[in-house]
Formats: sequence, C-alpha cells, structure tokens
Amino acid sequence: MKTKNFILRVCLVLLLLTSPFQTKMLAAPVGTCDLLSLQLTVPDDSDCQVFYLCVNVPAVGTVFVKNVCPPGFGYDVNSKTCNWLDAVSNPACD
Repeated sequence: MKTKNFILRVCLVLLLLTSPFQTKMLAAPVGTCDLLSLQLTVPDDSDCQVFYLCVNVPAVGTVFVKNVCPPGFGYDVNSKTCNWLDAVSNPACD
C-alpha cells in the first residue's frame, strides 16, 4: 500500500510539471504558502500572463506553482482567472 501511495504522489507531481498550461514548480516561493493559504493566487510583478497558485503537493508539501495564461490572455487580479488582455485588471499589463 505504501508503494502504491508513493507512486500516486509521484504521478501527481509529474502531472503538475507537465501540465499543458505550462505549470512549473518554483524553487523559491514568491510569498507565504501554507495549509491556510491553499488556492491563494499571486500575480507576477513583471509578466501579466504569469500567476502563482499555492497548492499542497503530496510528498512535497505546500508550494507555489507557476502558471502561464495562454497567448492573448493575461491574469486578472479581480476575477483570479486568465482573461482577454484588453479586459484584464492587472498592473503588470499596463
């Protein structure tokens, strides 16, 4: 059972790393990410298409995961989703 759980955890981490939404694990968090702030999103200061999501990854712990919106979209700080660039509310998009 322990081996099965470990394999499942490794698969989940690999899924995060190979997501079609260009999700990547960060070596250094961009803020506080803990069990109390799961699902917290933090916009990138310099790239309006990039935002970070606080998640709990089995066998790793709580980490920020870098996400990149698709081309033509930017991260909207009000709706906390990717939105058309001309409709985005994000200081990095100005």
